[in-house]
Amino acid sequence: MLVGEFIQPVHMNRLHAIINNMNQLQRGYSVVEVIVALTLFITVVAISSSTTLSILDGNRSLIQSQDLFTNVEVAVDDLIRNLRSGDTYYCYHNMSGNLNSPRDCAGQSVLAFESQNGVSGNSNDQIVYGLIGDKLYKSEDGGVTRVSVFQDDIVVQEFKVWVEGSSGGDLVQPRAKILLIAEIADTTKNISSTARYQASVVQRILDSDG
Repeated sequence: MLVGEFIQPVHMNRLHAIINNMNQLQRGYSVVEVIVALTLFITVVAISSSTTLSILDGNRSLIQSQDLFTNVEVAVDDLIRNLRSGDTYYCYHNMSGNLNSPRDCAGQSVLAFESQNGVSGNSNDQIVYGLIGDKLYKSEDGGVTRVSVFQDDIVVQEFKVWVEGSSGGDLVQPRAKILLIAEIADTTKNISSTARYQASVVQRILDSDG
């Protein structure tokens, strides 16, 4: 009986331990544990949201930059193509004066030239590029009417032209150098992108010796 009396209390102790564990599981989480879990969850969500927003802003900035560079490249390519096949380069700080009279310049903001299919002596068919404020405009009728080269959210910070050899008889083939700096910005997201483009063009038509 001594052995039986020893074994019985041991089994009873184990049974009580099991019951206590079950009671603890059924009791659930304490308020402190719930608060800690919620805090951890909120922290993880905040970090994930911040990372996601950073990725979205980065993608938006990349798309914005690609849009800007595409617009600038298309505009400059069009200018260069027409300028190379044209003649009678005229460069000045405004559109006043005789656009049919060749004119050299250094760092001015207006460039005019006779298009490939233009009529010499007719100033109403000159192609004109000019900076007005922060917008670059193009005209195909000597500046009578003009359209903006870029979309509204693109700001032109700088448009400068250098022309040399425009007059015949100087043994220098007419050439032009162009500098264009443009920016596109999203003020609501404090994101901006800037494109800088430089190009040199030599008139394809052989210059007259005078």
